[in-house]
Formats: sequence, structure tokens, C-alpha cells
Amino acid sequence: TLIEMMIVLAIIAIISAFAIPAYSEYVKRASRAEAKATLVSAQSALDKCFQLNRTYFHSATTPCKISETLAGAGLPTDKKDYVVAFTGTFPSAANKTDFTLQATRKNAMLNDKCGDFTIDQISNKGLVNNTDTIAACWGK
Repeated sequence: TLIEMMIVLAIIAIISAFAIPAYSEYVKRASRAEAKATLVSAQSALDKCFQLNRTYFHSATTPCKISETLAGAGLPTDKKDYVVAFTGTFPSAANKTDFTLQATRKNAMLNDKCGDFTIDQISNKGLVNNTDTIAACWGK
């Protein structure tokens, strides 16, 4: 009957009111985890280069295959919701021992509360353009 159908629709509406926001947050957490994993992977590749060559800078004598774009190292830098790149400080002839990497939001993550993730050569983790805390976004 019509009343039974209205009851079913009301139940579906109530369940959807809770399920859709929870699912959306789950998807955002997964995208954040992918961005953090990509940053840590890139940092690890840079650290391996530094251990072998005592420099992050790529040259004929220190074949790190890492440039300003990270592309030479074969690192996955352009993800669905983030782009990972050097920001501010990057390896160069003048700066061979410091770097900062940033995962910049795009697509569905543009308004995410965690903002853009950063990490440097000594594992200082940070956020840019965020409304949430580092502890909440990077984890403990």
C-alpha cells in the first residue's frame, strides 16, 4: 500500500543520511593515505640516493636520477587526488642536502580539511592550507 511504501522510503532516506557522508569521509581518508604513502616513498627514494652519494642532487658523478619533478626516479607523482612535487627547497647544485616534498590537492580533495601534506629530508611532517591539525591528518 501507499503507507507501506512511504515507510520504506523514509527508512531508506534515514539510512542514506548517515551512510553517504560516512562513505565520503572514508574515500577522503583513503586518498589522504595514498598521498602520505607517496610522499614517504619519494622521501625514501631520496634518502637511498643520499646514502649512496652523500647528496640529493643528480649529476654525472652522483646518478640519483632525481630532478626537480621527481620524474627521473620513476616515482608515482600524479595521483588521482594529489600531485607530489618538490616545493620551496629542492636538490640543486647549490643545495645538495635539503628538500621539501608536497602533496598538493586536486579534484575531489580540493576542499579537504587536511590541506596539502609536506615532508622534508628529516621527516618533518606538515600541512599547508589546512583547517585540521597535523596530528589528526598525519596520524600519531
